[in-house]
Amino acid sequence: MKNKIDKKLKKNFRLLLLTSILSGVSATGFAATITCTPEADGSYMPGDYAPLPSCNNVVAATVTQSGNAEWYIMTRSRLHETLYVGDSNVTANVNGGYGGIVNQYAYGLSGAAIIAGNLTFKVTGNGNINGLGTHSNVNMTTKNVILNLTDNYTAGSNNSGYVAQYGVLTGSTVDSGERATYNGQYSTITTENLTINQTATGGMVNPILNNGIRAIQGAYQNLGNGSAGQVIVNGNLDMTLTGNRSIGIYVSGNQSNHGDATAAGSNGALTPKVILNNDATITINKGTDSSFSVWDSHGIKLGKVRYAGEGAGILESHGNLKIDTTNALQGGGIKMMRNSIFDASDSKSSTEVKTNGYALEIGGHDDQARNGSTTTFEQAASHGVSASFNNAVFTTMGTSVDPLIKGTGTRRDLIFVDQGQVDTKLNFTGANTNLTANANGYILNVSGNYTALNYSYYSNTYDASGVELQGQNLFQGSSVTFNASDAGSMTGLVYKGLVKNTQTLDSSKTPMLNLNLSNGFTWNLNANASAPNGDKTTALFDTATISNGAVINGAFDDAGNNNYILSGNVVSNGGVINLDNATHAKYNDVLTINGNYSGSKGASVRMNTLWNAPGDAAITVAEGGADSESDVLHIIGTADGQTSVNPIAADGTVNVIDGSVQQIASIINTVPVVVVDGANAAGTFVGVAKTTGATEVQLASREAANGGREYYWTMAAMPIVDPVDPIDPVDPVDPVTPTPIYNPSVPGYVETPRVDMELGYATLRTLHERRGENQTLAWDECGDCGLEAKGQVWARIFGSHLEQDGKTRFGMDTDTYGIQAGYDFAVKRNDKDGHRLTGLYFAYGRANTDFSDKYRAVNGIISDDKYTGNGKTDAYSLGITNTYYKSNGTYLDLVGQASFLQNKYDSRSNVTANNNGFGLILSAEVGRPYAINDHTPGETGWLIEPQAQLIYQYLKLDKFSDGTRNIDQNSQSGLRGRIGFRIARNSEAKNYQTNTFYGVANVWHDFLNPKEVNIGQDGLKETYASTWGEIGLGIQFPLAKELYLYSDARYERSFGGADRDGYRGTLGLKYTWK
Repeated sequence: MKNKIDKKLKKNFRLLLLTSILSGVSATGFAATITCTPEADGSYMPGDYAPLPSCNNVVAATVTQSGNAEWYIMTRSRLHETLYVGDSNVTANVNGGYGGIVNQYAYGLSGAAIIAGNLTFKVTGNGNINGLGTHSNVNMTTKNVILNLTDNYTAGSNNSGYVAQYGVLTGSTVDSGERATYNGQYSTITTENLTINQTATGGMVNPILNNGIRAIQGAYQNLGNGSAGQVIVNGNLDMTLTGNRSIGIYVSGNQSNHGDATAAGSNGALTPKVILNNDATITINKGTDSSFSVWDSHGIKLGKVRYAGEGAGILESHGNLKIDTTNALQGGGIKMMRNSIFDASDSKSSTEVKTNGYALEIGGHDDQARNGSTTTFEQAASHGVSASFNNAVFTTMGTSVDPLIKGTGTRRDLIFVDQGQVDTKLNFTGANTNLTANANGYILNVSGNYTALNYSYYSNTYDASGVELQGQNLFQGSSVTFNASDAGSMTGLVYKGLVKNTQTLDSSKTPMLNLNLSNGFTWNLNANASAPNGDKTTALFDTATISNGAVINGAFDDAGNNNYILSGNVVSNGGVINLDNATHAKYNDVLTINGNYSGSKGASVRMNTLWNAPGDAAITVAEGGADSESDVLHIIGTADGQTSVNPIAADGTVNVIDGSVQQIASIINTVPVVVVDGANAAGTFVGVAKTTGATEVQLASREAANGGREYYWTMAAMPIVDPVDPIDPVDPVDPVTPTPIYNPSVPGYVETPRVDMELGYATLRTLHERRGENQTLAWDECGDCGLEAKGQVWARIFGSHLEQDGKTRFGMDTDTYGIQAGYDFAVKRNDKDGHRLTGLYFAYGRANTDFSDKYRAVNGIISDDKYTGNGKTDAYSLGITNTYYKSNGTYLDLVGQASFLQNKYDSRSNVTANNNGFGLILSAEVGRPYAINDHTPGETGWLIEPQAQLIYQYLKLDKFSDGTRNIDQNSQSGLRGRIGFRIARNSEAKNYQTNTFYGVANVWHDFLNPKEVNIGQDGLKETYASTWGEIGLGIQFPLAKELYLYSDARYERSFGGADRDGYRGTLGLKYTWK
């Protein structure tokens, strides 16, 4: 190519003077379209020395080139404006190297640029081949591009390794000649869809570099000057490379920048960049070469350490990126060196890497030994490498080996970070993220990898001010922050190893690895069968922080018996440590945290626990914990904060312990489920769980023999033990007998039948509460108005408040209110001046009840807060009454009542349930008034009226389930009696009607105790005060001739204490037809 250019230069020597004159003319002076004329071999050289001015238009064409053709279009220094290239379809089968559309000496500072249509190149050559290439800020923009390139190199042994085939090449390359003038500028190639198919063979010593896209900076004379290459693909990229030294996308430069790669270097240079704005597929296949040297192949390589174009690289991916190097000879997915940046974090981005080596490699040595040495390799130490992915899926076959350093083993890790990578940040987001380690590798391995014999290592690092230090044994430990967010997952283990100093591991320098998992991300622990030192189930890191629902899953193997060690500190800010297998009901998983633990913001531990009857009181493994087994969280260090422990039942229900355990005579406990060896305060781990019976189990703790603390499930509610002054002698005390812990729902289930019966009694009540004083029918209008009574209609509202404390442990606080209305359809007189009222009534009543348990416990300790939940009962009642009055005032009141009941339960543990039932009541009440003073009809008089009443009630409620346990409240019966008296004053009102005022005093007694309520396997009942007293006042007065208003208020209290305490009242109206 050079000889051909020299001949053309001599031939046009006489035009040089004219060229010099015209060189001062601005680019706008060449605005006219000048069509370029092809050479005999079909090639173009716009901007050459003659003719002048330069042509600026290559028309669309289909071209075939052969023989010694070396390019299709090559731009030269006299191109001072935009070159337009029409749609081109070029087939070149040439003897040597070849360039499709390339820039040789044109300069962007002179106004040169290239705009092309759709381009197709099919090239077969023997040397350096380049599809599209530019530099010196000469930007190239094309439409769709197809590059089918084949380099069959036979011209030499490629001993230097410099023979290369590039699909797209841009930036200050080795032969660009660029100097500092172009620092701070890009040389950009922009395409729509880009298809690259490249095959490279040949090279007896070194295989041909087969590179799809190369963006470079600072390679000329290795001075770090010149424009930065930039490639922008706005459409889809489809790349397939075949060859044993293939790199899909290679970006490096800006060697003076050791900080943020997006910033300019100390000389003003920029970092080269590749931007993929849509989907991209990169596939690397092994070739047929048999070169002496074996090289790595990578889907993407960012950064370079060795000579020419060293420095960082930047790649942005805004679509779906797929990299497949599983069929490469020695392959890797993405390799990053220096302070490079890989950014595929866009919300529309995804990255899939399939490889036989590392899916992501940070650092490591470069492709060649330093300065041609066969034993000294330059490791790529750096600061600030950043790789960010959205919806990343990484897998590796783990069969690739280092082709240059023998004996280092296969590359089985998914992500490898070599030593010297300071402040490395790895970021993963997206619900579809899936990082699955090879069965013989780690998800992430941070260590000094190369330990083969007979090799020395050369490390690049930096001092505190960023000055590069070069020399052997300048080793640093890497510092890596791994961030993963959203509902993706990673499966396997992580590891950090010691830094290697020449051939030995230096224990004074250790890497740092911190994991931050958040927003539902899951880490599934899975063994590394080839882990060093046989630690197949150990993950090694500094701190793992799980936040906002992120999960560390220690039960990934659904068969159970998972036993993993997290060697590092664990911080859970609303995270989950999971020991619950996918199909549950495995009780032998163990997770050990060989470090400290801290929990907050709703942190939790999920596990499976089995507890069968009868159990025992043991709370250590040594003591037995009979008939119980459980997953275990074991913390070697300290623990603080608060974390809830949630047992998961065999059907997946949360906070339910499997098994047939029930409350028996002795209080029973499980084996430990959380063990803390270091300093730990009681209450760091808390938990409440249901059983299928009445009992609730709670997580309690005690100090262990080693000074730590053990947490276990217990049914025992222990009282708070007051501290004892150790100075004063203490008399021995009897051991405290624990009380069983009941589920907060249980008081409601046990006491609701009592509530229902009390509501039935409240609806019925006594005759005077229900109807007022009906003797006025005989007294009004001088005693004869009742003769004409045809019937009576009445209505009342009632309400009450009643507190009852059971004799065993349960209590309730009930507010009742209702409305009742009736009609006496028959009012009859007999010949002895007596009368009878027969009628019906309808009533609606509501009871709202707060339930309590005086032994309610928290963490196995009796709490001051006794509230357990509430209940609501609605009763719809129909009654029939038949009341007899004799002329002397004696009465007999007979009542029958039927009620339909609806119960709703709501415990403080958010368990809700409901059931229905019915109640039947029969009541007989009798009274006889006696005059205290003589009086005539219509005159004011006082009377005393002894009374007695007997009420029988039958209650039947439906069986039901609350989702955990079955409840049968059985049939309940009550027999309640009353004796007492009423003192009344009757006085004349206007129209000969009567005012009545009275006081009452009664003693009530329940003759029957409640029956048991069956809750799962347990039968429970509560007994209440059976005898109590009652006092009250009543009043009745007329509102009109046939209309009365009546009211009654009473207070009741049990004898000998406040086991029963309440008050009630009623207000009614009645009207009599005459």
